Amino acid sequence: MTVLQQLTPGQANQELRLNEIVESLSAVGLFSTRHPATTALTWAYYGGRYQGNTVVDGTLSLTNNILSYVVVHRTTGVVSASTVITNYNDITTYARLFQITTSGGVITVISDFRMETGGLFNQASLPIANTEYRGLTFTSDTGSTADSDPGNGLFKWNNATQASATVLYFDDLTVDAVSAVTYFTSIGSNGYVQMQQADDSSKWQVWKITALVAGVGYSKFTVALQAKLGDIATGKLVYCIFATAGVGGLINWVDAKSDTGINATVPVVSFTATNAAADVDAVIARKGSGGFALQVANGLVSGGDKRGTNAVDLSLSRSVSSQVASGVGSFLAGVGTASGSSSVCIGGGFATSSGAIAIGQNSATTNSNATAVGGASNIASGNSGGVFAGTNGVASGQQSGILSGATNTASATGSTAVGGDTNVSDGLNSMVTGMNGAARTIVNARVQGGKQFAASGDSQFMRAILSASTSNATQTTVSTDRNTAAATNQLTLPNNSAYVFKGYMVVRQNTTGDTKAWLIEGLIKRGASAASTAMVAAATVTQVAADAGAAAWALAVDADTTLGCLRVRVTGEAAKTLRWVITIDSTQVAG
Repeated sequence: MTVLQQLTPGQANQELRLNEIVESLSAVGLFSTRHPATTALTWAYYGGRYQGNTVVDGTLSLTNNILSYVVVHRTTGVVSASTVITNYNDITTYARLFQITTSGGVITVISDFRMETGGLFNQASLPIANTEYRGLTFTSDTGSTADSDPGNGLFKWNNATQASATVLYFDDLTVDAVSAVTYFTSIGSNGYVQMQQADDSSKWQVWKITALVAGVGYSKFTVALQAKLGDIATGKLVYCIFATAGVGGLINWVDAKSDTGINATVPVVSFTATNAAADVDAVIARKGSGGFALQVANGLVSGGDKRGTNAVDLSLSRSVSSQVASGVGSFLAGVGTASGSSSVCIGGGFATSSGAIAIGQNSATTNSNATAVGGASNIASGNSGGVFAGTNGVASGQQSGILSGATNTASATGSTAVGGDTNVSDGLNSMVTGMNGAARTIVNARVQGGKQFAASGDSQFMRAILSASTSNATQTTVSTDRNTAAATNQLTLPNNSAYVFKGYMVVRQNTTGDTKAWLIEGLIKRGASAASTAMVAAATVTQVAADAGAAAWALAVDADTTLGCLRVRVTGEAAKTLRWVITIDSTQVAG
């Protein structure tokens, strides 16, 4: 946050600066103690703007020798004090302000609860701490151990040392002013009560109930301590879960069976939430970092192997015991295997590496962060690669991808195969679409496949973008990755093939802006080896246009009999940095 203005030694008008700072913080002083007017049993407070109301400074007269609960009405802004806790616990209507203790005709203790649960500056609902069912709500009272009615919504122990108590006294009304008499009677003399402080889950106790005696306005439970952690503080909201022995605490649920109609052959048994609320969420909560499963692991096909830490396994059948969510934080739904950490498998696949996702019948993801979604029998084996829909696709290159189609392959880093059938994208960052297309390991190639005669790539169209940068007059071969010419960065022909090609070359000097362009076209073929590669006729090279400063720049097109490819070489000019780019389209036939 922005730091408020600071006071410095020797600064002029420090009292003015201090007043300005206090003014900046005035909002947090709403309903705070106004000390100049607080005296004897009169407590004074500051007013301000609240919920659309202008609240003036005010005072309250307190009762001597007792604890008072001070609240403000959330709608009207009226401040009030009471020695009973009813309004203080109605945090929907009232916001908590203070608990004030008086003794000997003066105020002795002022405890500020504006930032606590239900307080003025913390209007969240009372928390449910580490429990899925909060039970009945009462407020603790450690100020008395007498056999008497604790007061509305209160409970107490019969011993100041809570662990040594043998009787718990509960008012017949909860904090919500709901009668618990019938419920207490149903528990009887054989049950348990678990108590937990609402705002501190580390304060809890479990007692065994051995007897119940009805008092006037309250109930007396004879108890024996079973376990506890810390002491519950006084004046705290406490969640109390009662259960009869043997019921297992299923207070808000009812079990049922349906064995008629469509369920006559295979009966259905169910648990239904019965809490009085109109809408009730249902949770089955694990403990610690344990996993969640629908079957008990037994190391056999019937129950499967042990599930992983924090794993969720929603499978009900398997062909081998390892088909479970065994990876840390993994998720499995249906038949399949999720053995990689944070892996996901849905619908009959295998996600065996960290972060892998397999969705679809027989889909497999076998490398980190690989994804196979939809379709059937797809495999994503490249790191961060993916197959999306289609069948029998294999994305084995790192960050490679396949989108739909059948029997497509993307085996090079960054390669892609889109739709169609039996396409092979095996060049770095290449892309193949259509049917039976092949990138021929050429970097950055774009291929539209046609129906093959005998093998992938023997009837297709390819587009390649080649480039070079020169700063001298030495002849240089352009390539798809601007590296030294190689079979993977040239328009390389397979054996026994022919390409008709057309290209568009442009060159530009980056400082003067001089530029030049050519069109090229021709026919090249290759026989049984690279050495047999030849132009059927000299390529046609046509200059489109040129600036005067580009007169010396040249372009040559021929066959490379070492690499077996179409070769495009450029010649620049000394002391001039030139950028050369050519797009070559080729229609290819082989076989």
